[in-house]
Amino acid sequence: MDGLGMSTTVCTAQASVKLTREHGRAVVWLLGEHDLSNTTAVAEALDPAGVTGDLVVDLSRVTFMGASTVGLLQRAVRSAALVHRTVELRRPSPSTRRIFDLCGCSKLLEPPSDALPGVTVEGQALRSWVQVPPSGPSGRTSNERGSVGREGT
Repeated sequence: MDGLGMSTTVCTAQASVKLTREHGRAVVWLLGEHDLSNTTAVAEALDPAGVTGDLVVDLSRVTFMGASTVGLLQRAVRSAALVHRTVELRRPSPSTRRIFDLCGCSKLLEPPSDALPGVTVEGQALRSWVQVPPSGPSGRTSNERGSVGREGT
């Protein structure tokens, strides 16, 4: 993807990798057959796209995926998590879902457990940024309860 956010496509005889922007997020579209022969193109698409924000990888038009590509996507998800970013693997095709099941990493295809329906990515980020202390039955926070007993000492 160029610095202006324009789309870029890398094609081979059996596969293509397309980068676009959607609602401010980078989207990598994998189409066709992805195996060891084209993991370099996929890796190049994932690397710069995920550096500046969250990333979506659309798998809806994948007709075949080898274990090398699954491993590459698995590493991308883990690497993003280390810098508090996400890589969403969305709409896996049946063949993609099958290879993820066989590789034992089908959990990567599920939405994040802290995702809230109808809440934007920005809203979820804010939710994780602001810590709200638990309150007791009186409505006071635990810190307020602890300081009440110490005021007279």
